[in-house]
Amino acid sequence: MPDVYASNLASRVEQLEREVDQLKALLGTRPALTAASQGWLLTNQAVPDVDVGQVHIGANSGEFFAVGSSGVVRRLYPQAATVAAFTTLPSGTPDNVIATLGGTYDGSAINGNFLDVATKINAILTSLKNADHMNS
Repeated sequence: MPDVYASNLASRVEQLEREVDQLKALLGTRPALTAASQGWLLTNQAVPDVDVGQVHIGANSGEFFAVGSSGVVRRLYPQAATVAAFTTLPSGTPDNVIATLGGTYDGSAINGNFLDVATKINAILTSLKNADHMNS
């Protein structure tokens, strides 16, 4: 195999050293996008366009996001658990019907209705707290 650099090996090495120095200087001026010494720190950036089959994860406006090739930006928040919908309150009145109270009414049924509402509200609050959407 012929020696391609036989006549100018020293100048080629000098050229490569200059290119390495230029690249080092270029890298030294660009701030890092992430740091991971104590967890990942992401620098805010514009949401980029993403090629088909790729996903980009980053930070924008102080929020964690992911964007795919569809262009849909998904802010990454923990999801609260679902809470069962009301069906019928203990008094037998469906949720979308407003009951009127006449001269006589069953106080325990009304109390049961309020307890059912309170149970549902507490389930929602617990779910939001567990998903870090609400402070305890």
